[in-house]
Amino acid sequence: MSDPRVSVIIPTCDRPQLVHRAVRSVLAQSSAAREIILVDDASSFDYVSALRALDPSIHVVRLERNAGPAVARNAGLRAATSELVAFLDDDDEFHPGYLARAAAALAEAPATVGLCWTGVLLKPSNSDDPRASRVRDFAPRIRDQRSLLLAFLSIGLGHGVTVRRECFAHVGGFSEDLRLVEDTEWFLRFLSHGYLPTVVPGVHVTVHCHEDSRLTSLEHDNARLHECGVVLERMAAVLDAHPYLRDKLRFAVGLSGQDPL
Repeated sequence: MSDPRVSVIIPTCDRPQLVHRAVRSVLAQSSAAREIILVDDASSFDYVSALRALDPSIHVVRLERNAGPAVARNAGLRAATSELVAFLDDDDEFHPGYLARAAAALAEAPATVGLCWTGVLLKPSNSDDPRASRVRDFAPRIRDQRSLLLAFLSIGLGHGVTVRRECFAHVGGFSEDLRLVEDTEWFLRFLSHGYLPTVVPGVHVTVHCHEDSRLTSLEHDNARLHECGVVLERMAAVLDAHPYLRDKLRFAVGLSGQDPL
């Protein structure tokens, strides 16, 4: 059986060197059945057009104004044509073979398993010492559905999240009023529609931790706290069904002192 097509959505804004590395990591995948959708979130200059020369699988979507990751990813989703959609941040990279592993994991899973993710290598950009890197490997920690969902709520789209595109028809896209926790809110909506995730064992994504401004930086903590409050209220029904997920979310933003995991 041929590999299923995978659309890889990469939002980018004013990071020409970093996004080039991200794109190369997708082009290096063992499966050629993929398309790369670069969403230019209103960069100050056009560096994305030149990347199209790297491979005919690269498509560019441009936004007229900087609108944040939810809007950019939704624009990428509208352009995607593949049965699977993977997300990659412009400063990170897939390890060789990851898309094939993700596609195989979903092909082997029941239809109620709508997405997969994997472990990551957290690599500081200011050090070449491999001892400075940290690994988040999830599979060894998954014992049951509770531990699976707690791990799921601790990740972001940068953990190699790959989704059956049909899920978006039921769950909807990312909430464009959120800029910092739009992935967490979407994960909870995904669960509320009866879907489950699965984990691809091992570590297959490198997340580069650098000094450039990131949405995960401490400078955004107050805004993140506000948005988490919105999510706690908006997703009350699914959190009532899984109260340990509410505890996890509250712990993540410092509203609770005990990690349920």
